[in-house]
Amino acid sequence: MLSVILFFVFISTAAGCSCTSRPPLDRDFAQTPIIFIGRVTTVNVNQQSQFSGIADYTMIVEEVFKGIISDSRIVVHSSTAGTNCGLAEIAVGARWQMWVYKDGWTDMCTRSTHNSDENRAELEKLAKSP
Repeated sequence: MLSVILFFVFISTAAGCSCTSRPPLDRDFAQTPIIFIGRVTTVNVNQQSQFSGIADYTMIVEEVFKGIISDSRIVVHSSTAGTNCGLAEIAVGARWQMWVYKDGWTDMCTRSTHNSDENRAELEKLAKSP
C-alpha cells in the first residue's frame, strides 16, 4: 500500500505542473487583466527542445469581458509542455475563453478553457459591474 502511495506522489512530482486552487470567480476576475472569448487564426510553435517550446496563438477577439477591444487581434503565449503548465496545443479555428496575464501569457493554472461558455453569464455580469 505504501509503495502505491509513494508511486503517485513521485508521479505527481515528476509531472512538474502544480497549480494552486483558483480563487472565487469574482476575485479571479478582478485579478486577471485580460479576459475574452476568441478564435485562433494562426499558431506558431517555437520548439526549444524535444520536450518544450512556446506556442503563440494569434486570436480574433469575439467577446470581451475585460482588458482588450472586441474585434481586435491578440497574440497569446503558452508553453507547449504540460510540465510547465502549458496548454495543450490549440488548433486553428478553435474558440476559447482566455484568461491572460498582463504579459500576454496563459497556462493551465488560469481559467482559460476550450468551453467558451463556461461561467459566461457570471462573466457578463462582472464585466458590466463598476
